[in-house]
Amino acid sequence: RETREGRTDTNSLFLSNTAELYANVSAFLNAGSSIATQETGQKNEATTYSYGIGLAPVKTLTVTLSATDQDTTQTGGGLPETSIVSRRQDATAAYMPFSTLYLTAGIGRVSQDTLRNTIQNYGVNWSPFPGGALQFTVAYSENLSDQDNSIVRTTQPNVRWTISRWASANASYIASESISNLGRTTTTVVAINFRAII
Repeated sequence: RETREGRTDTNSLFLSNTAELYANVSAFLNAGSSIATQETGQKNEATTYSYGIGLAPVKTLTVTLSATDQDTTQTGGGLPETSIVSRRQDATAAYMPFSTLYLTAGIGRVSQDTLRNTIQNYGVNWSPFPGGALQFTVAYSENLSDQDNSIVRTTQPNVRWTISRWASANASYIASESISNLGRTTTTVVAINFRAII
């Protein structure tokens, strides 16, 4: 990419592998490397590995356990060399007791040098009418940081109505709360959209 400040080059190579080990048991292993050179002469080299296993003990339930390791090195550009090591472990589950109800839950642990974060996610997708003309979803997430003892909670219900092939309406509400050593902050956003093709 050419800009007035100079040229930016990015090269990457990633490989993905999946295998069906047993009935309802699968595994995956991905690996990749990327090199990016900024117009300032700074070079970022990153190596990423991700691996995990998927389980389906019953037809309505799937469980995934995964981990991702990434090593990043920054050199050049008149700056001292730095190295960052990131690790992440995740456990997720999806459950569909009925064809109109879909439940998800997940927990992840992220570490980068001395920083530790815990992420929790929960979701509900409900389509009360056949064909999915009206869909109601609720997403809830928590981000817990050990660095400043902060907790960020986000709740997002959403309603989508497909009126016809040419028209749809969507209403969403986002409520976010952040609590840390510095205090408490709350944010709310309401959005209503109507789309029609004429």
